Amino acid sequence: MKVEMSRSLKIRWVLAISLGFVLFLNLVLPLRSIIGDFIEGEKTVRMAAGIIIRFIMFAILVYLIRRFKFEKFIGIGAGIEKGFYMRQSIILLIPMVFITMGIISDFSVYVNAGSGILTLFLIEHFFVALIEELAFRAIILPLVIQIRANKKRLLLVSVCLTSLIFGALHYLNLFREPGNFSGITFQVVFASAIGIFLGGLLLRTRHIIFPIMIHFLVNAAFGKSELRPENEDLVTEAVGSSTDSSSLFVTLGLFVFVAIGGVVMIRKVDRNEILNTLNTKIDSNEME
Repeated sequence: MKVEMSRSLKIRWVLAISLGFVLFLNLVLPLRSIIGDFIEGEKTVRMAAGIIIRFIMFAILVYLIRRFKFEKFIGIGAGIEKGFYMRQSIILLIPMVFITMGIISDFSVYVNAGSGILTLFLIEHFFVALIEELAFRAIILPLVIQIRANKKRLLLVSVCLTSLIFGALHYLNLFREPGNFSGITFQVVFASAIGIFLGGLLLRTRHIIFPIMIHFLVNAAFGKSELRPENEDLVTEAVGSSTDSSSLFVTLGLFVFVAIGGVVMIRKVDRNEILNTLNTKIDSNEME
């Protein structure tokens, strides 16, 4: 049976899912202390705890997607048009170039990590991408679209709002790193920019698998510092802190480029088709 919700209830769901997402992730900390008695190695414990918590979150998010009837919005069970995958390969060409550059740069990090740690690293980052895309692109984004259904620039503003929520939640990392405001602000800007791209990618491709895949590959390509030995991490952080200022504008420029890519995709999407997938119809005369 279809779940009918008022606008205010949808807003409360957006807030609840956003905050619940962060609070649930904090369960990783006590879980580490529990499984640390059975597993050796700090990195192994950290990754294993992250995988377990995110697997539980995955089950909850799948339940919510089914409850809200958002399967059609994310392309689950939808038929595939002729030439569909060819069109998506063109859309994905530019991000795949950047991802490939990230992977091949310092490729030795993967080679020297060891098969066990590398496997955990890939599984963990897959689950990171999976639950973040399900929470923010598969649930919060369609809720925001429904909330703003009669507004102008519906899709663009909805994606931007969802991405800002996704980015702003990273400020909660200040509780763990209170002296790292600039570094965490950098995370917020990056998360917001890539959120716009991933939101545009979902709307353009009409299937959640594409943002999940790109998100996972970005994490695996640019998060490989986790695979370095602990003493090497310290050296890398020291070098990075001395070069941040010189590369800041280049990096911010890349973020803007990524966000613009998302905007371009969004502008090519028919809002009425998206509203139809959400069983949401409006009178054009009521648009604000």
